[in-house]
Amino acid sequence: MVVLGVWYLAANTAHNLEARKIASGFAFLEREAGFEIGESPFVAYGAASSPIWEKGRKYIFSIVAIAEDYQKGSLHLAKKIGVKKIAIIGEVVVGTPASEPPAIPWLNLLRLREVWGLVVAKFLTDGAWYFYLFWLPKYLYDARGFDVKQVGYYAWIPYAAAGVGSLTGGWFSSWLLTNGRSIDAARKIALGASAAVMPLIIFVTHVPVELAIVLFSIAFFGQQSWSTLVMIVPTDLFPRRSVGSVAGLVGFGGAMGGIVSNLMAGRMLDLGMGYGTVFAIMGMCHVTAFVLILVAIPRIKPIGRPS
Repeated sequence: MVVLGVWYLAANTAHNLEARKIASGFAFLEREAGFEIGESPFVAYGAASSPIWEKGRKYIFSIVAIAEDYQKGSLHLAKKIGVKKIAIIGEVVVGTPASEPPAIPWLNLLRLREVWGLVVAKFLTDGAWYFYLFWLPKYLYDARGFDVKQVGYYAWIPYAAAGVGSLTGGWFSSWLLTNGRSIDAARKIALGASAAVMPLIIFVTHVPVELAIVLFSIAFFGQQSWSTLVMIVPTDLFPRRSVGSVAGLVGFGGAMGGIVSNLMAGRMLDLGMGYGTVFAIMGMCHVTAFVLILVAIPRIKPIGRPS
């Protein structure tokens, strides 16, 4: 129901903006007031007439149908071979709780350099990511003279590249594994490649705006490739029962990095240091984080297991 409600709202909003000849994205802000706040966004335009709504409804119904088929298939399998046999198969594939290493206590996790290496690396790289994420439109306004419409036209491109990077990083690491590389080599080669493209952002203030968008896109691509891989590494290092705890710590480090970097960037710009200085600092965060991971995690292997 939540998904349906959100989709309904989005479909109506997009349809209403289009009908009123207001561009979606940022461009609707160009109208001084747009439609009044008190005016219902659903007036005179029904979602049923929106092509977005029609497509969304088909997708949602398809998902529901697949879920129903999956449930029916599970019940049929249970009746055919028995619940006990299904449990045995699950134990063979996943492993019984008794065969799993116990969870590492929190205090012991905080004593491991591997944990701190990942947390600090995430702190550095997510700090840069949140700066790019939130400051890109403002940079285009302040330094490149974009108006709201131009930001809407061009600023989406780096974010699309980020989505591609999220998929590419994991795929590249898996490809290396299937071609005979060890987990340690596959992860670190992919992480290193992701980090290697990040310093290109340093040149963004020195090139034409078209090339600046390209450099932003490369940086967004590399960051999300990196981020995907960093969140995979805990599964390679720690027992399954501890992965969630480590992932939470790593995510916490990234969130704190985002807070600090945005405060720092704002302060530096207020002091007149300029975007060039800020981009130079942010551009080296991923390389620094990669070196830190190499030092903190000399070999990616399960904790407590010999090489």
